[in-house]
Amino acid sequence: MLAAGGTGPGRREAFLDRFLAEIESPDRLALDRLLPGAAAALATLAARGDRLVLVSLRRDPAAFAAQVARLGIAGRFARVDAGRTSADDRVAKRRLIEAAGLDGPGAVVGDTEADMGAARALGLAAVGVSSGLRNRGVLLAAGAGTVVDRLARVPAAVDGAAGRRRAG
Repeated sequence: MLAAGGTGPGRREAFLDRFLAEIESPDRLALDRLLPGAAAALATLAARGDRLVLVSLRRDPAAFAAQVARLGIAGRFARVDAGRTSADDRVAKRRLIEAAGLDGPGAVVGDTEADMGAARALGLAAVGVSSGLRNRGVLLAAGAGTVVDRLARVPAAVDGAAGRRRAG
């Protein structure tokens, strides 16, 4: 997209730095809202005793935790963490998941290639959500075992993915 818009390769890093600073600014974060079905899906997963962890590649862990609290969902999670420990998003996401101390079977639910790649690297089920920036095809190509188009379908997808992992 940058090349198509006339941004040369030498300006890519400057653009990305400015974009990330802007998108993670407090003014922009204040505009975020939960997607339809998110609260209900979290309530369903929590009610059945699933241990929920929320990790993000946002650069400021404190700002991310504050945003999750502002959205009213912090209490659903055993851990909320963010940060980048690698230039490779899949490695950075894997490290965040490892730091959460997952034990036993589990699933990664996410909307990026980093989420699917981290799940596969850790031997976890990968459930893609296509209501974000990536579509079904991209998530499947990145390793998703299943893809849902609405957050309300996440609990059933996690059940199906976990069942296949136990059987396989």
